[in-house]
Amino acid sequence: MKYYVRAPGDSKMHGPYLLSDIREQISKGELRSDFEAHLAEGQSYGALKRSAAWMPLTTVYQLERGVGVGAQEAVLPQVLAVSRSIRKTEKSGVATALSAVAVLELVASPIAGIMLASQQAGYLGWMVFVSGVVSGLILLGFATVIDHLFEFVQRLREIEYLARKIADQPRA
Repeated sequence: MKYYVRAPGDSKMHGPYLLSDIREQISKGELRSDFEAHLAEGQSYGALKRSAAWMPLTTVYQLERGVGVGAQEAVLPQVLAVSRSIRKTEKSGVATALSAVAVLELVASPIAGIMLASQQAGYLGWMVFVSGVVSGLILLGFATVIDHLFEFVQRLREIEYLARKIADQPRA
């Protein structure tokens, strides 16, 4: 198999190279062992750049040899298939509704506070203003937590599904 390589966090890619060529370049000092690799499958430059399937060269070596977690044969194609099949997550409806209520509260509470203050109820207007802003910010915080938890659960379910799919595949 051939791989593109890059320095960690760098967008400039080199390759594609065979794994033996990569090892040779590391021994010559042309590449470092902390570089990342991506399987070359005819992807466009943009797709490679955006891909989340970049992995350390040490991981590629282990997967090529089939080392790790009791593996007896190479599992690299399965790992790459998993990384390509992870879907984007959906937004939580509850978090979206909470955000809408929070924004409404953040906009409406200053208006209501100013209106109350203009009607000779200054202290009450100030309380409405402050409590509305604080509760709106608290609701936005809750909405963010709910949204992150919802995304986390979706990703865990996807990982569980893909792990079962890999485990159920017959070994060659």
